[in-house]
Amino acid sequence: MKRIGLAAGITAVLIAATAGQAAAQESWTDEPIPGRDAFSLLDSVSSADGVTWAFGGWYQGLPAFHSQAYLRGAEDWAEVPVPDIGRLTGGTTVSADDAWAIGQDAKSGGAQTVHWDGTAWTVVPFAPPPASNRLFAFDTVAFAADDVWAVGRASSDDPAVESRGMAQHWDGTAWSDVPVPDVAGHWALAEVAGTGPDDVWAIGQRDGEPGQGVALHWDGTAWSEVPVPEFPGTVSQDVQLHGIAALAADDVWATGTVFSYDDATPSLPVLLHWDGTAWTKQEAPVAGGKLGELVRVGDQLWSLGDTLLRYDGTTWAPVEGPPAGDPVAGTALDDGRLLAVGSAGPGNKQQPFATVHGG
Repeated sequence: MKRIGLAAGITAVLIAATAGQAAAQESWTDEPIPGRDAFSLLDSVSSADGVTWAFGGWYQGLPAFHSQAYLRGAEDWAEVPVPDIGRLTGGTTVSADDAWAIGQDAKSGGAQTVHWDGTAWTVVPFAPPPASNRLFAFDTVAFAADDVWAVGRASSDDPAVESRGMAQHWDGTAWSDVPVPDVAGHWALAEVAGTGPDDVWAIGQRDGEPGQGVALHWDGTAWSEVPVPEFPGTVSQDVQLHGIAALAADDVWATGTVFSYDDATPSLPVLLHWDGTAWTKQEAPVAGGKLGELVRVGDQLWSLGDTLLRYDGTTWAPVEGPPAGDPVAGTALDDGRLLAVGSAGPGNKQQPFATVHGG
């Protein structure tokens, strides 16, 4: 049985997609962000209450990532010291004095969180996982100062023990491990989003031949598994769900990729919609490639994948991306514009990248 390959899928460089129609001409304004003499990138960005944080990691020499956090100011970005818990893969902002980031500690091999109190970042440990599992955290979302979720997977060093999805909740005092459904095989959760405390979605993947997507829903009391459409494939393929955006209880979108471990086989886009009753497949306006993180900006929805896509409430269409840089995460600024972050530059010389659409 094939082990779940979520970590590799998140960091893999997939082939570029070819758009089914010409992308619209767009305006992008790059924002200078401090770099360093090392491989450096951004994985996440979050904005609330007029405050915007970007998170990622850097390494030099051996590929063990170190934490980095940047705060967007009125004129420029500034790096802010943060405890080193490894690459910061996700972050969420509640207010000017309340933000979270999650990362993977290269030394301990376990996931940790850091919290911003308006003055400094400090480490706040996750709750211990069941048994002797190690935690891997991939995404986080906050609905209030006492209502924060983090998702990922719990894995054992024993290959005979199946890894499972992980959901932890912050109640304003401590993190707690919240029970999740028993999903068959190895599985993990990659993204989390929702409309409020009693309507939260988490998506990811489960192993198989091929592996398929998985979706869980939180109703305010418990997590339950909700079936998602399956995709045909071969033993060398996995369906990986990467992005989710909840516009309303009956209007939720998810994106992903049918990813092949055979370099000769192109990746295929996955686009799903929840109408309050069931998840259904939707046609993507691109023939191939990865559909990535979903970002709501006003009445529009963006997919930051190999090809940028925008949904206007009726139709998805390709959008011309920034001339330089690879945006992988985004957030809506207070002025209604999209801020996207990622990396720019060749190979092991990549540096943090930030750009604003319509700037």
